[in-house]
Amino acid sequence: MKQQILALIAFAMVALLSACSSTGGSSAGTANSTTNAVAQANEEDPLICENYIPSGTRIARKVCIRQSEKDRIQEQAQTITQENQRRAVIGSPTGND
Repeated sequence: MKQQILALIAFAMVALLSACSSTGGSSAGTANSTTNAVAQANEEDPLICENYIPSGTRIARKVCIRQSEKDRIQEQAQTITQENQRRAVIGSPTGND
């Protein structure tokens, strides 16, 4: 179960990192307005960077995601855990017959 949650979090982090690695160019006017929008977004939803060591390697990777996305991932992982625990309790025997 714990491995499923870690795999879900790792997948989400990889998806976020791949989205951040775009190589598209922009004009100077667009870059300036984009910078202002990013500055406003940073005040409302800070970017949090952490070192993450994937299973099977010793090499750490820096993963940066927004606080709101981190909260969403943690909430989703907690929901999955609670759902699995609820299923385990419902499916387990209740007494020694």
